[in-house]
Amino acid sequence: MFDRSTAAALHRALPEPGPSRPAGSPFVVLPVRLPTTDALACRRTLHHLLGRRLASYCMRVDTPHGALCVDLNVRPADVAHCMRLLVAGLPRAEFGHVGAVRPPARPEARP
Repeated sequence: MFDRSTAAALHRALPEPGPSRPAGSPFVVLPVRLPTTDALACRRTLHHLLGRRLASYCMRVDTPHGALCVDLNVRPADVAHCMRLLVAGLPRAEFGHVGAVRPPARPEARP
């Protein structure tokens, strides 16, 4: 005989755990890659599109590939809305995996 409780359990999708965050940080990192090297125009566009949702960001120029890599710090509740705004304003944006905010690296002591 077919056991309905087992079949229902096998087809139930379990939610994936959200991105882990350090205890003191209310933000997550949303990595975005943009096909431009114009950092000033990118900065203006990000501030225009995201406004107060954008807490901070770190921008790196990937010269060999002609792209900007931007790590956006946003609140976890705003991730989906920020992605919708970015896709509407920057249709060629590529997103990475949302992750935890990492503390800045400590400068190494020099002898």
